[in-house]
Amino acid sequence: GKSYKELGPVEGQKCRHFILAIIPFGDGDLAHAVEEALAPKEGDAILNADVETSLYGFIPIYNVYSFTCTTVKGIAIKFD
Repeated sequence: GKSYKELGPVEGQKCRHFILAIIPFGDGDLAHAVEEALAPKEGDAILNADVETSLYGFIPIYNVYSFTCTTVKGIAIKFD
C-alpha cells in the first residue's frame, strides 16, 4: 500500500564457511545477502527476488573445508 521508487537491479551474495564440518564462520543467510544487495543503492526492499543457495566442498571424503553461499537478485526499491 506504500508508494515507492525503483532503484534498479541489484545482486548480493554472502557465504558461510565450515572447517572440518563443525567450525562455522561467516554469514551465509538470506538476510545478510539482501543487506549486501541493497547497500550500494541504499534501498529498502527487493522486488521480484530470485534466491539461490549453493554448497561447495573440498576433499569431500574428509570434509576438511566446505562453504555454502546464498545469492539474491532482484529490483531494489526505496519507499517514499
